[in-house]
Amino acid sequence: MRFDTLDSIRGLAALVVVIFHLHYGFPGYLAVDLFFILSGFVLSYRYFNPANQGEISLTDFTVARLSRLYPLHLFCLIVVLVFYIVTDTFPDKGDGNIYTFVQHLFLLQNTGMSTWWVSWNQPSWSISVEFWVNLIVFAWVAWRANTLFLLVFSILGYTALVANIKHLDVHIQLLFGFLNAGMVRCFAGFFLGMVLYRLFVAIKQCQFKNSSPKLTFGLFSAAELTLIAASAYLLLLAPMRTKMDFNSPFIFAALVFCFAWQGGVVSWLFKHLRLAFLGTLSYSLYLNHYWVINVMKALDLPNYGIKLEVFAWVFGLLIPISLATYYLIEKPGQRWARARWQGIKQWQQVQQGVAQQP
Repeated sequence: MRFDTLDSIRGLAALVVVIFHLHYGFPGYLAVDLFFILSGFVLSYRYFNPANQGEISLTDFTVARLSRLYPLHLFCLIVVLVFYIVTDTFPDKGDGNIYTFVQHLFLLQNTGMSTWWVSWNQPSWSISVEFWVNLIVFAWVAWRANTLFLLVFSILGYTALVANIKHLDVHIQLLFGFLNAGMVRCFAGFFLGMVLYRLFVAIKQCQFKNSSPKLTFGLFSAAELTLIAASAYLLLLAPMRTKMDFNSPFIFAALVFCFAWQGGVVSWLFKHLRLAFLGTLSYSLYLNHYWVINVMKALDLPNYGIKLEVFAWVFGLLIPISLATYYLIEKPGQRWARARWQGIKQWQQVQQGVAQQP
């Protein structure tokens, strides 16, 4: 099963993040919470289904996630390094450039080791926390935790953030002096996505007969339109960095759950506009946009403000670059890493077979 509408929503959320960095006047940072919830839902479908338990090892899962996340992360990190060298604009980081660069190399930049803001390719802070949260969940949570546990810990995570920081624009900050706030934010969203997937499966297994297709389509359409409007308000129009931020994960959860059924008019529209391809490019759009905007600043090209000229320049460069990195970096890197790992596994099997021979 492919959740095309969720891919479409991921792509639209990536555009919100880009626009947020073009004009810091609205709470576009909340789109990252939507990413975390989507990730929890989609990875539950792909990897955390109890029916698949035992079919994939922790090492296999780690390679799968690294092959998906790391090639583009490394490319963008190198681009940012080259940009700083060429323009001689190294930022003055309190933790030191070499120290933070090494952290980025190992995806450790947002695990609590550094507390000096986000550095290098700034959007990659969320890639760091998502990678480690993915591994922790796969290794210790996915097969053991019941749904109530996941929901309670998700709510506790958001409660800790609202009590200590009072908004969701968090990443590098520490809770209680030791707990990375960005990781708590990711755990909370990821667990919520896992709960949604389990609820989706439970309802899908029920056989609802004699339901009117027109009535079902109408109800889903009303729900989709309402949730799209509510999400757009929270992302684009709500006040920034207030406790209202904490409404967004639960509205986004309802959005993801509703659109997973792909049953309403907005889902139909997404499908016919082929917006799922925007979701395919979402990772490249997300990781590329920050360095692209900085290159544009250095070249004195229009790069800030909610203006048609700025949008034309930024997206006119960002979309072709993201197409290129998707087809030349993301996909080849993923194929290469997985092929190498399969080769290693086959070699190990051969060696084991030789060792077992009398």
